[in-house]
Amino acid sequence: MGKNPNRKHAQIIEAGMKVIAEHGYHQAKVSDIAKEAKVADGTIYLYFNNKEHILISIFEENMQQFMQKLEIIMQKTISVKEQLFEMAQLQLEFMENRPELATLAHFELLQTKGEIHDNMQRILSPFFQAVIDIINRGKEEQVFPGSLSTEIGRICFVGILNEAITTWVMEKGSYSLAAQGPLLSEIMYQALRTEV
Repeated sequence: MGKNPNRKHAQIIEAGMKVIAEHGYHQAKVSDIAKEAKVADGTIYLYFNNKEHILISIFEENMQQFMQKLEIIMQKTISVKEQLFEMAQLQLEFMENRPELATLAHFELLQTKGEIHDNMQRILSPFFQAVIDIINRGKEEQVFPGSLSTEIGRICFVGILNEAITTWVMEKGSYSLAAQGPLLSEIMYQALRTEV
């Protein structure tokens, strides 16, 4: 696989993110990814089985980095509110620093089916579980009402952030996404605290 397989692998991942974000998953070609990565077409297949494998790897590797940062937040001895705020801020900053990933996550994934969709559910599952854990902690500590559905709480948290990121992508990153964090977090927190 050459002298530095890790570097080539990373080049292909970065190129895949850029090409798929620019052209869309179905229009992007492996040859375009190879060209962007500055490798021969055949080199791609030394590292990845196909374009689908590249897309899934993009999300797996980025999610792994995200979850490492999230674990630090989850282990802190801080309030539920602070934990929610830090988690939201992390997601917004992470996506702002990776605009191609934000485009893939918020547009391309909506069009995927079958194995790609199933793999994405698996990849996102640890993040969803972390949100559920914070909501359950909030209910136990009576920060959130006991009547709050954990699943509805998760949908609220993820949905608000997804909408903010999608709007930012559609506006072509013309403002700071991370700067929206405090207001979005406060709206989310107050919504979760509401007794219905």
